[in-house]
Amino acid sequence: MKFFYNQSAGSDFIELCGDAFLHLKARRIKVGERIDVRNLRDGYNYIYEITQISRREANLSLVFKHSVAENSKANLRTNFNTQPETMAQNLDISLNQIPAQILTSNRDNFEIAWACVESSVIEKTLPSLNEMGVDVLHLVYCDFSQKNVRYDMDRFERILIGSCEQCGRNSLMKIEIWQKFDDFIAKFDNVALIDFGGENLEKSEDKILFIGAEGGFSQHERAKIKRKFGLNSPNILRSNTAIISVCAKKLL
Repeated sequence: MKFFYNQSAGSDFIELCGDAFLHLKARRIKVGERIDVRNLRDGYNYIYEITQISRREANLSLVFKHSVAENSKANLRTNFNTQPETMAQNLDISLNQIPAQILTSNRDNFEIAWACVESSVIEKTLPSLNEMGVDVLHLVYCDFSQKNVRYDMDRFERILIGSCEQCGRNSLMKIEIWQKFDDFIAKFDNVALIDFGGENLEKSEDKILFIGAEGGFSQHERAKIKRKFGLNSPNILRSNTAIISVCAKKLL
């Protein structure tokens, strides 16, 4: 685990309880040690000192904060007992910089669309998409989607938070749900399908790539989106395999 999540991170005093506290105990962290806590909203990470540990919770006191450059090329090991100025120098940032200035990436936000599939399939796939750096996932109800599928967005968020804690990402991947295929393609004019016989994926620079459900897209949907790209595979891929493959090719 790279850091702990707490929605109140940034406050002068916070408490860790529940699963976070159990993990803290498993790491045998003691009073006086410092840990990294983030809220995954503002681009900061907050260094807290543990002031008290009871049976069910730990009390933390804020020491300092700094911004995290998610796309840093350096593999840095941070010692949280160092002074803020030294840490900032090592990270090549200014303590007065706002997070948006540091989190600016060399690439545009990466958005991808996925026809709605079973919730359990999406839940298994979310950590991989989050770890690779997908910014926005559009879930679109299509002709071959199961019409009775409903998603637990709170559970999705918990899965993404756990993924961020493990991989070190400092922001949650956004998820947008579209009830109608036509509404989605009316909103975005740069949508392209991932389908058989499509162009080479390397030519899809500015497109929102759209992966179909099991069975792909209907002829009605194919007629509405003319541009399509394909994966170089002789086999038929499952829907979740296809979206992971596309993201890996585009982002890694």
